Amino acid sequence: MNDRLMLTRPRGAAIAAGGAAPDPAVVVVTGTRVANRSVADLEWRYALARQLSLALGADNRFDTYPDPVPTTLNTTGNTPYSNYAPFGRGGRFAYARATDAF
Repeated sequence: MNDRLMLTRPRGAAIAAGGAAPDPAVVVVTGTRVANRSVADLEWRYALARQLSLALGADNRFDTYPDPVPTTLNTTGNTPYSNYAPFGRGGRFAYARATDAF
């Protein structure tokens, strides 16, 4: 049996420099504190027939964004939000989908 040290953390969380676990209310990424956010996904689905359904939905329904990256880490202005946000940095994503089961 191998004895291994395993670190568990919430999705998107990072281990701070020196291996210290971050505060659960804050995720530490490259020395920057990123506050927690809540996001809501919504999907409406309708069955047209036994094998055919349509869906309309939105991920990140209320268009929540992570905290902006400080200008010291974003010198070009091209990346206003961290790539490490667990819900992404693109804002709301709306979609329509048709599903056909064979």
